Formats: sequence, C-alpha cells, structure tokens
Amino acid sequence: MSRLQRTIPSTIIEPAVFEETEIHEEAYEPQHPTLAFHAQLKKNEEEKEDHLDNYVEIDPYEGK
Repeated sequence: MSRLQRTIPSTIIEPAVFEETEIHEEAYEPQHPTLAFHAQLKKNEEEKEDHLDNYVEIDPYEGK
C-alpha cells in the first residue's frame, strides 16, 4: 500500500530553445574512378546531338 500512497514527483519542465542554424554542406562528388567514368559518359550522352532532330518525313509513293 505504501507504493500507492506515495506522491508522484513533479517533473521539471525547462523551456527549450531551438536555434536553427543553416549548415551549408558541399555537394558530394564521388571520387572512385569508375563513378567518375560513368559521370563522364553521361555528360557525353547529354552533349550528343539527337538524330531524331534531323528527321524528315518522306512519302515513298510520291513519284509513282
């Protein structure tokens, strides 16, 4: 019974101050040679001219 009659200790609530600081992290750049090679291939593919930009529609039966 003594456990039931005990008073519950009050909790101390301290005001919390949250200061948001901006942390600027540099963008991750992989250093492994294979990943660097893959990035170079992707860059080359983006620079290539698309062959569909030069598409010209023709009518094969136009001359007949």
